[in-house]
Formats: sequence, C-alpha cells, structure tokens
Amino acid sequence: MMKINCERHEDLELKALYDKGMDVSWVGETITFVDGTRTFVFRLDDSMPAEAMLWRIIVEGRPRAVKLGKAFADNEIELLRSDPLLIEAVEYLRDKRQVRQIAVYDGPMGFYARVPVIDIISAPR
Repeated sequence: MMKINCERHEDLELKALYDKGMDVSWVGETITFVDGTRTFVFRLDDSMPAEAMLWRIIVEGRPRAVKLGKAFADNEIELLRSDPLLIEAVEYLRDKRQVRQIAVYDGPMGFYARVPVIDIISAPR
C-alpha cells in the first residue's frame, strides 16, 4: 500500500525579496509517495499552479535523479511511465492538487520537459 507524506515549506529570505517586488517563488510543497523500497519525490511550487516536478526517486535508500530519457550515470534513473507507483502518485496529484503536467529533467536536451498527466495515466500497464 502506498504511503503519502506532504510537507509545506516557506523560504523567508525569498519572501522578503517577493515583498520588495521581485518575482521569486517562496512557498511550495514536497509530496512523497512510498511503496515498499521506493519513494517518488515531487516538488510543487505555488507560483507554478497545475505543475509538479518529479525531483527524485529513492530506491532502497539510494537517491536517484530522474531522467526523461536514458539514464547515463549511476545516480540517475529513467522514468518508466508505466510504473504503477508513478501512475498512482500522478492520479493523486491530479485529484488532490489539480496537477496537469509533470516536469521531468530531459538530460540530453538539458532542460525540464513537461509531460501531460493524461499521458502518464493512460500509459499501458
């Protein structure tokens, strides 16, 4: 059974800059989904509604960076869209946080690609 942990966070130094008129994000949430030996870590930023970043997957206590394409380093893992824990986590984010796209680092391209939630949920299982 999947366990979910939600943690709000605020950066008061960034809040002070925001209050002075700078366009910075200072509040968000980290949501983790745990199933057995794996943990999926998503970061949500209040300044970017409807989006969650798949920041890290922890496998047997070892943090791994998530890649949209093939993983090249030992500390990376390729995102498998058909992963049951991923699908369950994304369904939760869609239903409880109104997330519509997941940002995943696209290593070869060097930026975050946005994957529509529907593409993950409808992946063959």
